[in-house]
Amino acid sequence: MTGLILAAGVGKRLNGKSDNRICKPLQQVGGVPLIVYSLRLLEKAGIEKAIVVVGKFYNEIRDEIGDRFGNMNVEYRIQHEQKGLVNAILSGCMELEDDVTVLLADELFVNAKMSDCIKEFRDKSLDFIVTYVIENDPEKIKANFSLNITNDGTPYGFVEKPTEVVNDMKGTGVCFFSAESVALLKQKYDKKSNVPNTLCDFFNLLNQEKMNGRAFEFADVEVNVNTPEDLKNAKRMFETEG
Repeated sequence: MTGLILAAGVGKRLNGKSDNRICKPLQQVGGVPLIVYSLRLLEKAGIEKAIVVVGKFYNEIRDEIGDRFGNMNVEYRIQHEQKGLVNAILSGCMELEDDVTVLLADELFVNAKMSDCIKEFRDKSLDFIVTYVIENDPEKIKANFSLNITNDGTPYGFVEKPTEVVNDMKGTGVCFFSAESVALLKQKYDKKSNVPNTLCDFFNLLNQEKMNGRAFEFADVEVNVNTPEDLKNAKRMFETEG
């Protein structure tokens, strides 16, 4: 399995100014860059290779992280246009024929269950896993994505930034895809229309194609750093980390 960290964003909302950009993955939280938390999750779970998808800040990120992180090799792929998460996944996977676990470079977790999730993926020979956290604030779910789950744990009905909340499950950016699922995406992706575009589009496509998926409660808390207030909150939560 290969780790895939999406780090090509330009941090427009974090800076708060439309004419400036900031390298969000390198913002310090608990004394280390945000992206390090994703790298730690992969390395501690025994992943031996990570691919970081980068954009404008390729040089800055590579200079900071280098080509090794602990026992893990780190490679880089460039997303040449800002066309959303699915395009970023494809940018990282075009030359890859492996199962992948996808993480966002701006997402932090409390008590993440990465190793348990990988075990579930492998033991059940799944095509994909979508992860979620329990969230009591409906507005936070509306800012991410929602999903439903059948009694046997099969996810369905993915909605990006829902206007109505149907349960207390907030989707996260951590997901797992088999090599077959990635191959399907390469086959189905339309470069001209950029469809599928969001993670929800991809998950709904996998369901339509009868791929075998499960939902997994991934952590106690998820923090997605998009705004200055998110960054302040992350620093309060992880101030003892480093």
